[in-house]
Amino acid sequence: MGNKIRLTIMLLVLSLSATIAYANFDLDVDDDGKTEALTDGLLVIRYLFGFSGESLVAGAVSNDAARSKAADIEAYLKADEIQLDVDGDGEVTALTDGLLIIRSLFGFSGTSLSASAIGPNALRGDGPAVATYLETITDSDNDNTNDAFDAFPSDATEWLDTDGDGVGNNKDLDDDGDKVDDAVDLFPTDPTEWLDTDGDGIGDNADPDDDNDGFADGKDRYPLVFGTNAKPRLQSESQCSSIGENNLFICDLKAADADGDTITFTLSEFDAELLLLSGSKLSFKSAPDFEAPQDLNGNNVYQATLILADGYETVSTNLLVRVQNEAEGIVGEGLIGETEATE
Repeated sequence: MGNKIRLTIMLLVLSLSATIAYANFDLDVDDDGKTEALTDGLLVIRYLFGFSGESLVAGAVSNDAARSKAADIEAYLKADEIQLDVDGDGEVTALTDGLLIIRSLFGFSGTSLSASAIGPNALRGDGPAVATYLETITDSDNDNTNDAFDAFPSDATEWLDTDGDGVGNNKDLDDDGDKVDDAVDLFPTDPTEWLDTDGDGIGDNADPDDDNDGFADGKDRYPLVFGTNAKPRLQSESQCSSIGENNLFICDLKAADADGDTITFTLSEFDAELLLLSGSKLSFKSAPDFEAPQDLNGNNVYQATLILADGYETVSTNLLVRVQNEAEGIVGEGLIGETEATE
């Protein structure tokens, strides 16, 4: 169990080390833009042997070095010493890690790289594993991106190839391969996004409200334009407001929609159960009798809530249909009624 725990901890440390190496550390110890055996490699192995001061840097610092003083080199190596544990055995020593580094910089590989230079508890026990790790702390083209994380480790002008097309992002006119040029792509490295209508930092494909007008795109007549659907408006109030008794058909409902959407009608509440709606045609289910009103209030005014829907919004309006008394037969019913009332 103890070995498993130790192995887990070491793996976590090594994972962290790779991340740090990507951001802060590489084997260009004297910082001259090149990583070479007789400067950087020599400085590392001398440091691991305990050299300091002039004995550390003598004859091992490039003329172009930005980091040439012994104190600066010691501080640089000390700050990221964990990165020098090349074989991953938890120790940093000259005759294992230092030797592996200088051999690699001399061009050794495979067995010739690792022979007799691997610690007994090493996590990286052969040349290929060592070489893979060394890529995480080597920046061959000095572009501040270590080779393991650099899609173009020998090209100082490129390090990233988002769409994997072999053309680096600096030269590629469409970094993410989404068929939208970077010049107009608001998300040039995200192949799933390119537009952000409302400028909220969320691409339109992921944004539920592209224009940020408070209406979800699925219910927004104009999802890319602030403002939304033009509401439908009933135009046939007067034509539907009255009907003579004993008639079934009331009117043909008409509505306007500035967006040209198809409008559907439904009825609810009050006297709706007495009415029949077929498409836009409004009728009574049975012919109304002025003398025997069936409406809720018993006053021959039939009321319902009319709902207009255009697929994006609904509008409710109060529908009133007044049933008018009409003469029945040759002699007007109303006249007979008046005569009888006079008597």
